[in-house]
Amino acid sequence: MELGEFNRAFHVYARDPYVATAFLDQRMMAWLLEFDPQWDFEIADGWAMCIREHLRARDPYELEPVLDALMAFTERIPPAALSLFGPGSA
Repeated sequence: MELGEFNRAFHVYARDPYVATAFLDQRMMAWLLEFDPQWDFEIADGWAMCIREHLRARDPYELEPVLDALMAFTERIPPAALSLFGPGSA
């Protein structure tokens, strides 16, 4: 990616590098660097998923933080990425 600090902090996997660059604009990378590092995010086949590293150490029914993190992530997906790769784009 274009930001060295981001490259040192994150591993990005994508079959098509164009998809990764569409989703990871400067604003998204800055937000991910500032966001709580215990969260991982994945986008695949029109679905978004977030995972918290130590979820099992807390109440497994505590869904609100998971939903909040997922909403915060999806709100920052660049509009161009959604228009290119969002639902109905295939």
